[in-house]
Amino acid sequence: MVVDGTVLPALLHPEMGHIALQRLPGDTAPSTCRFHDNCAEGLTAGPAIAARFGASLDTFAPEAPEFLMIADYIGQLCCQLVLTLSPQRIVLGGGVCKAPGIIGAAQQAMVRHLGGYAPDAVARPDYLAAPGMGEDAGITGAALCAADHLPEGV
Repeated sequence: MVVDGTVLPALLHPEMGHIALQRLPGDTAPSTCRFHDNCAEGLTAGPAIAARFGASLDTFAPEAPEFLMIADYIGQLCCQLVLTLSPQRIVLGGGVCKAPGIIGAAQQAMVRHLGGYAPDAVARPDYLAAPGMGEDAGITGAALCAADHLPEGV
């Protein structure tokens, strides 16, 4: 969580990917998370999708049940972030979110799960967004966070 360009301090290593989700009816695939049976990471990360479907998400059409399941789970995660943190924007990175159409489908699922809460704020087409720095977003963000903690003059 970034506020005014600064990462918020935390007690632990924050992992929003470990937020619990409601599994869709009939979803009995094992989670790939060693800690949780129903967290976002264990159900929607690239390795979880490969284990579940035997293929990456970008091999499925946006109307395929497999694609819509992952979009629903990412939408649930974003719904929980909206309700908990009320962010001005949610940036979705990683390989899964490169699948064409997944961010838009996740936004539709998020809005559905919000059930009418904050419809104008979260329905903007740029509310869920891919990282502006593309492939370099993670490493650049880590470097900026480290730089914020360097002693003065270093």
